[in-house]
Formats: sequence, C-alpha cells, structure tokens
Amino acid sequence: MERFTKNNDFFPFLTNLIFILGLIFLDFLLFNFYFRKR
Repeated sequence: MERFTKNNDFFPFLTNLIFILGLIFLDFLLFNFYFRKR
C-alpha cells in the first residue's frame, strides 16, 4: 500500500512535467513558425 501511495504521489508530478515540457515545446514551435513566416 505504501508503494502504491508513493507511485500515486509521483505520477501527477511526472504528468505535470510532461505537460509543462510539451507546452514550452509547442510555444517554441509556434514562435519559430511565426518568426520564419515574417
């Protein structure tokens, strides 16, 4: 049970990290595209 709670505690952090990384990547991609278009 303790192991499960630890995993449950760690999972949201991982998803948050991936979400933030994806957001930054998307922002960078959009910026690059906009910069190239100009």
